Amino acid sequence: MDHDATTPALHASEGLDGFELQDSWILSISADPHRAIVEIDAVLTDSAEHGGTPPAGLRYRAQVIEIRLDAARYVTYLPSLALLARQASHERGVGNIDSFVIGDDGLVRIAGDWGELDVDGGTLTVTPRSEPREVDSADREWPSRARARMEEIRASLVGQRVAVVRYLTLDSDDPPPPPGHPPRRRRDLGDWHWPGMGVELTLESERKVSALWGWEIDHHNIELRDGPIRRLVSTSPDAGWCFWDASSTGGWPDVVGKRIDEAVLIGDELPFALRLGVDGQAVTIAAVEPRELTDAPTINSRGDLILGADEVMVHFGDIDF
Repeated sequence: MDHDATTPALHASEGLDGFELQDSWILSISADPHRAIVEIDAVLTDSAEHGGTPPAGLRYRAQVIEIRLDAARYVTYLPSLALLARQASHERGVGNIDSFVIGDDGLVRIAGDWGELDVDGGTLTVTPRSEPREVDSADREWPSRARARMEEIRASLVGQRVAVVRYLTLDSDDPPPPPGHPPRRRRDLGDWHWPGMGVELTLESERKVSALWGWEIDHHNIELRDGPIRRLVSTSPDAGWCFWDASSTGGWPDVVGKRIDEAVLIGDELPFALRLGVDGQAVTIAAVEPRELTDAPTINSRGDLILGADEVMVHFGDIDF
């Protein structure tokens, strides 16, 4: 087939009306220049009135479907470094769907922390690959698997010592600060630090553990991963990213070089924070925003905090979530 400007634009979403695609789980993606096949474990809308991934304990219906996008003008699949790292660890699946949009111009865009898939024009076909089934959200595979992996990393931190702390920040300053320098916008807010994207802990063993925000379990949780944070996040040097040493700032001098006595993931099913106990001191890395520092809505918040924010902050000292 000749894939030129005469290739039909895709305008309809026929076959997708019965599914809550945002936050459904992508099992696999296969893409070539003019075709893409996406296998999804999709939540059925007749049991998804909650508007997203069901909370723990809710029984709902799901079905595996295959979405084929054929005869496209072009297909662009850009997997993120986070997905490549997961694949290198032989983890199954691709990730949550953060957005699934069919534009008026026929461009289909599917995106998440795993990357982005763009398909321009062509035809869309939806094929069921399983019968609908009832699922308890607490038993759904990816949250339990991800939580178990994070618990392993958390437990392994006890008894270790932190040598270096680095923050990854997306800063809007123009021009950005020189490489290795902190952002010009103030990120030290007393008991709070505002890294933004995440925190990388280099242990005295030279092992690196990163805590960053993302969608691996839901919007938005803390993700605890082995490895350098810049290997897990796609950071363009032209986009204002700052990767800088925060070891001597805030309360970190009371932590660096000392034994980690306690490491706790906070949050029942969805961990939104990691608390470290060092020599009687507490430091918490969390996907939260203090209400006094943000104009964000207070949905999913308790007390004076917005829980599950798309920012990573650090708190020094005791705090009640």
